[in-house]
Amino acid sequence: MQTKVQANENLCRGLQEFGAVFAAFGRYLAARVDLLPYGVCQDLAGIPDRAAPALPQQVREILNRELGASPEEAFQWFDPSPYESRLFWQSHCAHLAGTEVVVRLVRPDIPEWIEKAENIEEVVGMFAASGVKPSSIRAAAAEFRRELAIRQSFESDLQSFARLELDADSSSVLAPLRIYQHLSTPSVLVHDRTDSIAGFSPPPSPDQARTLCLTWLRQALEGEVFAVEPHRENLAITPEGRIVFFAGPFATLPEQLKISLGEYLAAAAGQDKNAAYRYFAEVVSSDRQNPGNEELRRRFLQMVVFRDGFGNENCAGSPRPEFPPFSEEVLIHWRIAQEYAEPGESVNAFYRGLLHAVTTAGAMAPGRDSLLEALHELRVQKVLIDAKEMLRPSEIAGLMEKYATTFLAMPADVNRFLDSAVSGHSPDVAVQTSQPVARSERYAVAVSLLLGFGAVALLLQKVTESVHSPVLNQVLAALCVGFGLILLWAGSRLSR
Repeated sequence: MQTKVQANENLCRGLQEFGAVFAAFGRYLAARVDLLPYGVCQDLAGIPDRAAPALPQQVREILNRELGASPEEAFQWFDPSPYESRLFWQSHCAHLAGTEVVVRLVRPDIPEWIEKAENIEEVVGMFAASGVKPSSIRAAAAEFRRELAIRQSFESDLQSFARLELDADSSSVLAPLRIYQHLSTPSVLVHDRTDSIAGFSPPPSPDQARTLCLTWLRQALEGEVFAVEPHRENLAITPEGRIVFFAGPFATLPEQLKISLGEYLAAAAGQDKNAAYRYFAEVVSSDRQNPGNEELRRRFLQMVVFRDGFGNENCAGSPRPEFPPFSEEVLIHWRIAQEYAEPGESVNAFYRGLLHAVTTAGAMAPGRDSLLEALHELRVQKVLIDAKEMLRPSEIAGLMEKYATTFLAMPADVNRFLDSAVSGHSPDVAVQTSQPVARSERYAVAVSLLLGFGAVALLLQKVTESVHSPVLNQVLAALCVGFGLILLWAGSRLSR
């Protein structure tokens, strides 16, 4: 009787022998830890993203048809031999106006793949020996076929790159991929040369791992579009440390789903399980009026990583996954959702992207929970942005105009209140005076400033109480020191 390890090896080998479309399906399933045991996903991830390249004559015919010119006419120099030949495309080096570029060609036989993909039912039985339910494979196959139809051309990618370029204009961590539009078509994509993280030397740093997760989270939760497969061969890092997503597929989330996902992740990071479930139920339920169910709630709240984690279901001989606790917890939530709810394709695309981002960051910075660090940083940035909005000159001017009389009278009122507290008499009604302000009143101004600063500090603590971040602690400490110095200076001026 074959072991599960042997069953997984036979499964991977069988998918590759069935043809490129089945190999691509296996790689797609490698990210579906919600449906398959993690040990199976690990083995499927080992299926190479490689295929036999198109012949040089086919390449020439594609370029002539798409660009209306031969490779020698379209480029200063073109290498007819691809430097990489992946399942969905192959890439050639070329020179254009003195710049090294990449000419990417969609694999010409993908339309045939779509026809073969209808026969995925033939391989469903191959998963039984690995402990995978046929219903899980059929559900995943339906999503894979829809994605396959999109990936037979670069049209969706071109639209996504344009959106990423817009997002990069307001981002310090995202860099756009430069596309040569006049040479790009649904079957040909020409862009600047980038080196994937997989080929980096020296290896990326832990800070870059956090930046990767931060960039991906911002795109998924705030941007126009996000990468569904941000793994090592689909990413690049610029010399300035910015992240480039140069390969699809890409997806986008509805605005309400972005809000619910963001609140769910923030609550989960803050270890507020009840709040996390409330937003999670909105994410995975198709019924927005009555999200979730009691069984889903019970499973979610009782989930424990060391009991429900992926390491408990690994095949014999497979190493335990290097997922940090928080990242593993979030991925387990996805699996629970598949058991008790019906997450849509947008939700599945988000979690697939999250899995790839976490796995890549884990390889870049072992032992670090880069997702949790990035989530904290994202929340801190949001708080600071909100604070910046509150401190816009127009807002401050409006508040000062509205409360000017109250602010001007506050020092005198505080001074009278303190005098009355000492003497035991009721405070007198404020009387307008043109006499110089007494020293005691100047002390009252300092007291008012101190009270105001305390109120601001409490407000900041309340707003950010769910974010436990070293970065936030440093920011608040710097603010307290700065305001304290200002108060000391103001007190010394007022006491003269």
